[in-house]
Amino acid sequence: MTADQTKARELLQETFVKIHGAIHKFKGNSAFSTWVYKIARNVVLADVRRIRLFRTHESYQENIVGPYRADSFNSKDLVDKIMATLSLDDRFLLIAREIDGLSFEEIADITGVSEGALRTKLHRLKENIKKNFNTPFEREACA
Repeated sequence: MTADQTKARELLQETFVKIHGAIHKFKGNSAFSTWVYKIARNVVLADVRRIRLFRTHESYQENIVGPYRADSFNSKDLVDKIMATLSLDDRFLLIAREIDGLSFEEIADITGVSEGALRTKLHRLKENIKKNFNTPFEREACA
């Protein structure tokens, strides 16, 4: 979710600290990976809130595009441009579903948004990418 490798390491470390501190709260109602994703997402969202206190949205937006799987696109620049236009929630949905391969059920558990709403949101997101960037968007392009 960030292009800054130092920031990514800090967020990863913070995520593991939170997991360690909350492991006793894991009830097994969902997959362990889903629980971890939820914690990681919350850590990133908390970081975004902290940063927004000190930066404008536009300057932060320039710093959060990153090294996404651009190997099957024409260029990494195109992927960065697409990602820069997305909200944090849309970026999370796109990455979680299309790159990490999470199911809609897992993403729903992480985000608290219904599976149907996520399916609709992802479909509209892909349609907007196709329309605004004049590029095909297929699952295998990001897998």
